[in-house]
Amino acid sequence: MKKITKAAIAGTVGAALLVGGAGSLAFWTDTDSGPQVQIQSGNLDLGNLTTATTTWTIRQNASGVNPGQAATPVVNYVPGTDKIVPGDVLTTTVNVPVTLVGKNLKAALTVTPTVTAVTGAPSADAKLAAALSISVVSINGSAPSATNSANLTPANITAGTVPVQIAVTFPWTADNDTKIGNLNFQAAYNLTQIPVATP
Repeated sequence: MKKITKAAIAGTVGAALLVGGAGSLAFWTDTDSGPQVQIQSGNLDLGNLTTATTTWTIRQNASGVNPGQAATPVVNYVPGTDKIVPGDVLTTTVNVPVTLVGKNLKAALTVTPTVTAVTGAPSADAKLAAALSISVVSINGSAPSATNSANLTPANITAGTVPVQIAVTFPWTADNDTKIGNLNFQAAYNLTQIPVATP
């Protein structure tokens, strides 16, 4: 009698466990969170070019008239005061402020120099503008590409500036119509991110 009763009780408990298990199946679990880390973006920026350090020099290249003759010594040129004549070569160096911050950051700096006429003697201004030859000599110490650009990375920028050298040449072949011309010189700078694998 005792054995039968025990068996019946065991069967009842087993059935109860089966019924309960059908409603919810539980496993051992645990949760935790890892440490917080910061994800920060870098920066690409051209600084204030109106306050950039700029120098101007002038020399005269006589090789166009006398082949083999050396150019005159390079001396300082004062824009707005000193006047140029045929054979002169003006050179300006602008220390362009550039900020590049980023693990995989590379950017192309493109320089576009122009001259525009100043009111007063529009005919001479236009003739002088047409006669002048303007070229970007170097960007960050190296010759630029055919599009007047150079690739930069944070590692090859010194003291936060990129020196850009531009030459303005007044050829010996300029005629009388270029006298008393008056022009404004300006260079535009564009800094654009490019893929880091770009040569």
